[in-house]
Parts: sequence; structure tokens; C-alpha cells
Amino acid sequence: MGNAVENPTVGTDLAAVHDALQGPEWLRGVRDAARRRFDKLAWPTTMEEEWRRTNLSAFEFDAYTSTAVDAAAVHVVIGSENRLEFDNSRLSSATLTQIALDNGVYVGGLATLPDSVEKRIAPIVLESAQNADNRVLSWHYGLLTDSAVIHVPAGVTLADPVV
Repeated sequence: MGNAVENPTVGTDLAAVHDALQGPEWLRGVRDAARRRFDKLAWPTTMEEEWRRTNLSAFEFDAYTSTAVDAAAVHVVIGSENRLEFDNSRLSSATLTQIALDNGVYVGGLATLPDSVEKRIAPIVLESAQNADNRVLSWHYGLLTDSAVIHVPAGVTLADPVV
């Protein structure tokens, strides 16, 4: 198998996986922008500062898939009572204290954003995908299906720190 930096088939594989992904329309737009960016960029090299100590020449990108894997649930705790729970790298539940809910705090996934939060978050995610500075990051955005979102409205202070 050839050097991953020279491997032209990964973009095609990304396109096939990309087309099968679900999610809200705005998230599909993010993935479309990321795919266009992915097609324009080369794989990073050790000549770039942030990749200087990461030699990707032996990394075979097409040996990896974008399907869910069996993994133990990972729990992320926010403060003492607010909780995000992930199963197989997908957000499975989010719990907030009543105080946080009453103050407009949102904890959940990208795929289920309330309209008020989507209007703030979607443009930020889209801009990030459009400005990705390397192919690995574009690949990430091109396959994005969900992510944890913690939105604290301006002027709101949480009693517990985000840990």
C-alpha cells in the first residue's frame, strides 16, 4: 500500500460515507463545506509546525472506517449534577439542574439543538469547517454527525464549574 499522503482514494471514500450520514439540514451543509475543503487540501506533512513531530507517511487512512465501534460508555460530568452521557461516541443523554434550565443553559447534541441555540452555534461550526487548515480537520468536519454542545447564555453564571 502506498504512502497515505499520496493516496487519492480517501476523498472518494469520504464522499460515500458523507452521503449516507443523517442529521439536520444545517449540519449537512457543514459536511458539504468540509468535503469541498477536504478536496482542495493536501494531507499534512512534517514541514508544518503542528505536524512537525507527527509523521503521517506510514498512516494508512483507508484502513480506518467511519462506522460506530463497540466501546464502553464514557461519562462526562459537568459540575456535580449536570451530566452528559455518551455511548459508542454518540450523545445518549443530557441532564441539567433546574437552575441551569431556568437560566437558558442548553446541554445536548448538535443534531437536536433548539432553534435559539442553533442560530448561534450553526454559523460557528460552518465557519470552522470552511476554514479548516488541514485535510485531517476537514475529514473530521466532513463526518460530523453529533457532538456535545454546552451553551451558556450571555450573562449567566453556572454555580458549578464545567469539569
